[in-house]
Amino acid sequence: MNNFKLLDCTLRDGGRGFGNSWGDEVIKCISNSLVNAGIDIVEIGFLWYIADGVFRVNTTLFREMEEMAPFLNKNGYYVAYLEFVLFKRQNHTIPLRRSDMIQGIRLGILKEELEEAIPTMLLIKENGFDLYVQAINIMAYSDEELMSYINVMNEIHPFAVSVVDTYGDMEDGPFLDIFKKIESGLDEGIAIDFHGHNNKGKTLHFAELLIAMFGESQRTVILDATLGGIGMGAGNLCTEEASELLMKRGYPYDIEMLCALTDRYVKIFKSKFSWSGNHLTAAIADRWIASLVISNLLNYYGNLTAEERRLFYYMCPMNGDINKLDDVYRMVHSYDKENSRNNLEFLSEIFNGKDIFIIAGGSSVSGYINEIKKMIFDESVMVFMNGHYAGDFTDYSIRSYAFLNSPMHLNKVKNNMNIPKIILSRTDWDIKEDTADIIEVNLKDIVYKERILANDTVILFLNLLFVLKDKYQINFSVNIAGFDGTYATERECYIYRKIVDEFSRYYKIRFLTNSRFGAE
Repeated sequence: MNNFKLLDCTLRDGGRGFGNSWGDEVIKCISNSLVNAGIDIVEIGFLWYIADGVFRVNTTLFREMEEMAPFLNKNGYYVAYLEFVLFKRQNHTIPLRRSDMIQGIRLGILKEELEEAIPTMLLIKENGFDLYVQAINIMAYSDEELMSYINVMNEIHPFAVSVVDTYGDMEDGPFLDIFKKIESGLDEGIAIDFHGHNNKGKTLHFAELLIAMFGESQRTVILDATLGGIGMGAGNLCTEEASELLMKRGYPYDIEMLCALTDRYVKIFKSKFSWSGNHLTAAIADRWIASLVISNLLNYYGNLTAEERRLFYYMCPMNGDINKLDDVYRMVHSYDKENSRNNLEFLSEIFNGKDIFIIAGGSSVSGYINEIKKMIFDESVMVFMNGHYAGDFTDYSIRSYAFLNSPMHLNKVKNNMNIPKIILSRTDWDIKEDTADIIEVNLKDIVYKERILANDTVILFLNLLFVLKDKYQINFSVNIAGFDGTYATERECYIYRKIVDEFSRYYKIRFLTNSRFGAE
C-alpha cells in the first residue's frame, strides 16, 4: 500500500549553507516543478527566521506567511519550518489559515522545550494548519524522555511526528530501536517523519529500513529529502534516490523532472558550495558537530593538507560557533618549527618521574589552593593552563610552567609571569626567535589520536603528555584541578569523559576538584 510520502526540503534545509539565497525565479521554478513531479510535500522555507526590519531578498527566509504566496503552486501541499526557540523570542502569533497559505507548519523543538511549546502546538492546530513536530537531535533523548515525548504527542495529536538525526550519527541499532518505540507507542493516526543527515552515508539505507519496517503498515511515513542531496555539511537524503526507491514499489514520481531540476538549479551551487559525506564526517558524527561548522570547513578552508584537515575536524567547536573557526585554523595551519622535536625531548626530561599538577581555569581551584599546596613536594611540576592561578603559587620554588594555546593568553602573562611558557605553534604568534622562556611545539607533533583531540587547553596538554610518554618512555602521574566543565553541554561532557578515560589507560589521572569530565 502507498503509505509513504516524500517531503522535499531543498528550498529550506538544502539552501542553508548559502543563506537560502536561491533567487525568486529559481524558488518559483523549483516549487512548481517539485509539485509537477509528484512530490507529496514541499517545504517552502523558514518562517519568521530573520529579525523584523530585515527584507526577504531572493531567499526562502520568510518574515510573514503572505510572502510565501507567490511561490505556491495551487496543486501542491506545502509546509514551512518554524524554530520554536526563535519564535518564542519574537512578537509573532500564528494567523488563521487561509486557502492561499501553506497547509502545514513544522515546529522544531529541543527536548527541554517540550512542555513550553505545547501552547504553540495547540495554536497551530486551532488556526487550521497541519502540525508537524520535529524532535531535534533525537539521539539526545533517553528512553524515559522519548516515552514522555510520545505521550505528549498522543495528547496533542499532530499530523506528523518528525525524528531528526541532527548530527548524522545514528547507527542501525539505535535507529531501529527509536522507530520501534515510536511505532508501538504513538497513535496510529499520527504520521512518522524521518529527517536524516548523510555524515555516515546511511540516509538511503535508513530509507530502505523504514520501507521494510512500515511497508505493510497503515501508518503514513514521510521521508525528508533534497535535490541532489544538497545541504549543509554532509547533506541529506537525495530526492532522486528516494523517489526511485519508492517508484520501484509503484509510487508515481517523475524522476526525469527531478533530475532535470538538480541539473539546472542545484549543481550550479557546487561550484561555490560543497556538501558531501566522507570518512571524516562519519568519524566526527558522534561529537555532534553542527552541520554549519562542517560546511564552513568544506567551503572556506580548502587549502589545508589532509593531515591538517583531520586535525581541524577534531578541533572545531562542538557548540557550532563558526566565529572560532579562524582561531582553530591558525593553530592547525601552523608553520613547522624546526626545533619542535628538540623541545619535545627537553619537555620529556622535565616531566619524567614527576607528579604533574595541571591547574585549569575553573572556579573550583580558588577554594582549594591551600589543599593543593599541601600536596606539592620536590618532585612536583606545576603547569598552569593559560596561566590561570599561577600568581597564587609564586611562593613555591618548584618547577612551574604555563601552557598556552593562543596569543591572547600569551599577551596576558608574558609581562607579569616569570615562568617558562609552553606554547603551540600558530601562524599568528608575535614572539621573537630568541625568547628564552618560550618552549614552542607543533600541534601535529603532540597529537596522540585525532579522535581524542579537542580544542581545549587541558585536552591538548594531556595529548602532549601521552606523546612524551610514548616517544620517550617516561613515567609520571597527573593531578588535575579546575577542569570543572561548568558550562559544558551534555555531549561535550560525554566526549571529554571518553578522552580522559582513554588517557587514563596509559598514565594515572587524579581529579583534585569536582569535574563533570571525570571522577572527583
